[in-house]
Amino acid sequence: MAVLFAAGFVGVGTALLPEVSAVGRWVMLGAGAASWILMAPFAFRRWGGVLPQLDSRGKTQRWVDVAPSLGAGLVSVVVWATAGLAWMLIVNGITMGAAEWFRLARRAR
Repeated sequence: MAVLFAAGFVGVGTALLPEVSAVGRWVMLGAGAASWILMAPFAFRRWGGVLPQLDSRGKTQRWVDVAPSLGAGLVSVVVWATAGLAWMLIVNGITMGAAEWFRLARRAR
């Protein structure tokens, strides 16, 4: 799920870069959209109990669960303010994908 999430954002962000050709832009947009479509079943199902149920966890543990995602979101906002939307989407895909991978892998143990 995290890899498909990241690939979608990186694909859309890359498509928005000005140096990408028109054909490359459509290919990257298609790849990003396909990644998100393939990710959807994983995001909305609870196969094997991997997705955390935050309401069943203590307050401190909930903060530990969401802190990486909050940090990744903050980094993305800073990149957006300094480098623009395309780079924000690329960085968001990489950092949020890593944060979600960490969160889901940690919860699966």
